[in-house]
Amino acid sequence: MRKLALTTLVALGIVSSSTVFASKAGDTKDVRVASVESDKVEVTYFSKGECKVKVNIYDQEGSKVFTESISNPKSFKKAYDLSNLPVGEYEFEIIDQEKVVTEKVSTSLKNDSKFLKASVIKEEGDKFSVKVIGEIIDPIAVNIYSKTGALVYGDLIDISKGFTRIYDLSKSFDKDITFEIVQNGEILAKTSF
Repeated sequence: MRKLALTTLVALGIVSSSTVFASKAGDTKDVRVASVESDKVEVTYFSKGECKVKVNIYDQEGSKVFTESISNPKSFKKAYDLSNLPVGEYEFEIIDQEKVVTEKVSTSLKNDSKFLKASVIKEEGDKFSVKVIGEIIDPIAVNIYSKTGALVYGDLIDISKGFTRIYDLSKSFDKDITFEIVQNGEILAKTSF
């Protein structure tokens, strides 16, 4: 019955960013999806036991643009290159025998700086890790938007080297958020949860 319900949910296309369906109590799996460059996304999967994992990527119209099955991974970390696809929003769907995890990410035009990389990773609870690697010449803006597009929080970071900063949004009323990391009007990373 559970597999039928899971199949029905997937078939109907009922997915939302950062949603987990049919997860068991005491689950020992963890999935992370993060933009690591303007057109590269990294999927990290951790599990205590081995199982079959399927990774699907959908474009903003809901059309599947990529699918891959990975057999018997205890864990894996894999980068997906979206540089041959149009700039836009993509949904990653990671499926195993127990749950479906979906994450939305956006690709953007490449930043001319080859030495600057930005990413956002959802940590435990409502905490998010923003990481910028490289030499920072101009200030970096970290903007957090609600699902309606309203700016919830803005942070201007003016330091010369890369950084990692944790944002705790446990007191935020809006659980559907988008992080945008910007330098000089150029989006370095944009990730929706």
